[in-house]
Amino acid sequence: MKKFKIFATDIDDTIIPHGGQKIPAKIKLLFSKLKEKNIITTFVTGRDFVTIGNLITVKNVDFFIGANGAFIYDFQKKTMIYENTIKISDFLKIVEFFDANKVSYAIMDRKWIYTSIYYPKSLSKFLRIYSAKIKPLKECDFKEKFHIFTIFDYQDKISQIQIDFQNFIIASNLEVSVSSRWSWGFFVVAKNVDKMATLEILAKISNTKISEIIAFGDSRNDVEMLKNVGYGVAVANALPEVKAVANDLAPAMKSFGVYLKAKQLKIID
Repeated sequence: MKKFKIFATDIDDTIIPHGGQKIPAKIKLLFSKLKEKNIITTFVTGRDFVTIGNLITVKNVDFFIGANGAFIYDFQKKTMIYENTIKISDFLKIVEFFDANKVSYAIMDRKWIYTSIYYPKSLSKFLRIYSAKIKPLKECDFKEKFHIFTIFDYQDKISQIQIDFQNFIIASNLEVSVSSRWSWGFFVVAKNVDKMATLEILAKISNTKISEIIAFGDSRNDVEMLKNVGYGVAVANALPEVKAVANDLAPAMKSFGVYLKAKQLKIID
């Protein structure tokens, strides 16, 4: 097995249960052993600064690529080293579009989760954890930058509202894109933002070849990453389309598959 310089992993349903706030002991051990090997480690996740929660204090992880690639945060320096945010002019047009279509959405800055007037009062299991951090968008002062819209259309596949919005992007010349879908909707980010593109930026910063990156994931927002890194690994609980592009499969998240695969590949002892 080739030597890897960057070890990248998704969070939810890859190393911890969806919405979880604790890193299991086996995964902590994984990061510790990777640190001993001088391998760069990074989370690559859809989570933003609010939803990263307690994981912001994790030890032996070097970087946090968040909001599906909208930024790179250096854990050691406690600073942002790359960021691609949604322009405020585009932001306001997006809000106007979804409000006019009575679609619920959530968007986060570094402190709060803001929701549309059509957002359901019964929060999703994931966002329920952060209920104290949720405000209606009308209370936003727009002083912080925005990375990602989460749109709720409650469809597992491409919906009509997504098609209409993608046409709206073109017609309005917005510098945003739909980055991926999830089980209840889709994500909107600045143009050219995705996990793989930002991993490439981290690779350049760290003088690493793409072939020297190993990445783990389970969901649709991991597809491009697993397909294009040096070695892409899908956990056993991953979606079929994720497994289809991966070089290898790891045991399921609940079995600490990322740790076990790292041992099997002799990346760690």
